[in-house]
Amino acid sequence: EEADGHWSTPNPEAEGAASDPLAAIRAALQGQPSTTPLHVQCADGRHRCLLLSLSRFIYESKAYIAALLHDMNWPQAPLAARPPKIGGPDLCSLYHHRAPRSWLWFNGRGFEVAMVAALHSLNLMVTLVDMAAADQPLVWLSGGFERVTGFKPAQVLGTNCRFLQAPSTDPLCVERIRSALRREATIRANMYNEGAKDCFWNSLALYPGYRPDSDQLRYYFGVGTPLSTEHMKAVARILVLTEDEDA
Repeated sequence: EEADGHWSTPNPEAEGAASDPLAAIRAALQGQPSTTPLHVQCADGRHRCLLLSLSRFIYESKAYIAALLHDMNWPQAPLAARPPKIGGPDLCSLYHHRAPRSWLWFNGRGFEVAMVAALHSLNLMVTLVDMAAADQPLVWLSGGFERVTGFKPAQVLGTNCRFLQAPSTDPLCVERIRSALRREATIRANMYNEGAKDCFWNSLALYPGYRPDSDQLRYYFGVGTPLSTEHMKAVARILVLTEDEDA
């Protein structure tokens, strides 16, 4: 794995993860969280490699599907021209600036609760780090963090997330992340991490959040997507196709 966040190209004929969103939706409806690589063409004609993560969750006795897309073509992809401002440790304040106002005026708190339920259901490592505290500890974890890493919240909340670094973690990738944190930048990196039992590849995206009354950095919001060997083969194959089609 290279420092720029792209993998080496596998044999184009190699079998990889199926890029079938309908199969992923059917699995999610049956209660099986899934992540599927997709090859899509955007409205502006560009071809992209996206990771589609899906899961089923219950809110107020109704079933919903949570969906999250990751753009694998961009090593750095900011959410907006300016990162969102965060007013406190409530994770859902990150999402208010992304939601249509018509969703919020009648029951904003209900939307927040539903969003947290969706994040907990996804098989992703969603985290919030307090950049103002000593050693920059984890202060919020989604349910997927424990499912992927094997670490319980009581074991890791209040500690720095460097415990996920394995002996084989690329030091260039670690330094690239540290450089982004110093610059308060958004970054995406593909890392080899170590869980409580096994090591795994992690497609990690980090986004800074600022205090509402100043430009002072307060939190970093992270989304980590675990990648199997099949996922990595499929992503590498799609990335080659998108580069050829956009050339």
